[in-house]
Amino acid sequence: MKKKIFLKKKFVVLLIIVIIFFCWCIKEFFLPKTGTTVFIEPNQDKKPEIVLHSEYVDMVNDWEESNDILTMEDLKEMVGIIEPIESTDKNEKITVAVLDTGIFEHKRLSVSGQQVIGNVDLVNGIEETYDDNGHGTAIAGIIAAFGINGPYLDYEEDSFINFVSIKVLDYQCKGYGSKIVEGIEWAIENKDKYNIKIINISVGVPVYGSESDKIAEAAKSAYDEGILVVTASGNLRDGVFQYSPALEPTCMSVGSIKESYIDKTYNYSIAAFTTCWENNNVSYPIIYAPGCNIESLKSNIYYKGKGEIGENDNFNIVSGTSASAAVVTGVVAYYMYYYPEKNIDEIREVIINSGISIWDEKKKMKYKFIHVGDVR
Repeated sequence: MKKKIFLKKKFVVLLIIVIIFFCWCIKEFFLPKTGTTVFIEPNQDKKPEIVLHSEYVDMVNDWEESNDILTMEDLKEMVGIIEPIESTDKNEKITVAVLDTGIFEHKRLSVSGQQVIGNVDLVNGIEETYDDNGHGTAIAGIIAAFGINGPYLDYEEDSFINFVSIKVLDYQCKGYGSKIVEGIEWAIENKDKYNIKIINISVGVPVYGSESDKIAEAAKSAYDEGILVVTASGNLRDGVFQYSPALEPTCMSVGSIKESYIDKTYNYSIAAFTTCWENNNVSYPIIYAPGCNIESLKSNIYYKGKGEIGENDNFNIVSGTSASAAVVTGVVAYYMYYYPEKNIDEIREVIINSGISIWDEKKKMKYKFIHVGDVR
């Protein structure tokens, strides 16, 4: 009898040890640690990678390939911006704060009247503007296309979009959630100095721990100060994580469609990599935009931070919800410039409501594709 009790206790102790070990494995290898960014977008020749802990893990195995390249002219037409609107003296240039890997002052930016008028490096503390990865430059390049009415960054056209570069990610596109919070707070503190109207955040942190809450709170504070935050929904598919600040209701969270061509019947579908979720009966992301094979600008500093200088008029092809967020940021800046009498609540509502409702048969869900042709 005593032997049976002893064996039973031994079994219980062993079971407890196994459970503890199992929980530790989940925490250590599957849940992100506080203080890490979790998704990045690839360079042209690089598959998308997910940053979990401090290591790269390829989790998107079916990144959708396409031979179609979406030029900026086609991109603008795709979202309903076809003919220019006549501006007046009351139109004031819009400044976009880009929280990313930095912005390289590409030749196409400077000659088109667009400027990086402000810069803060929260990673390395370097005073001049630079991008040692290329992600931030590609994001700025997409946004920049919406600031002119002529061909993509035409030398003869003056732009109505300026940039502030807030570097929160390093040369590997890694960083800490606390730096995202710091970057948002910096933008709020300097909004009047640079006329910052929009913050583009093409990175995110999974909803896990207090840090994601702090990012969401900072984004809400920006909105309360009159700055609209546009952010990517993530590239980890459905039901894996919810992201901050994308889950903050005042943010414009953006997903991707997979098509990189104009379809006048709007027969578009959600890209497989787009992270979708529901929270309090609200579907996220709240709006979708082109996000595959988009033409943009390339930094002159090569990937891995080697500091090798190349041509400063290079172009890149980018994909992912980061690119889609940049598209929406460009549309928002366009709308803010031509309709300065509207506040950010009205702008956000109009852009979302003007989107085209599309049924995705594969996902069995209805979503909004950004299209502002009817509100111009």
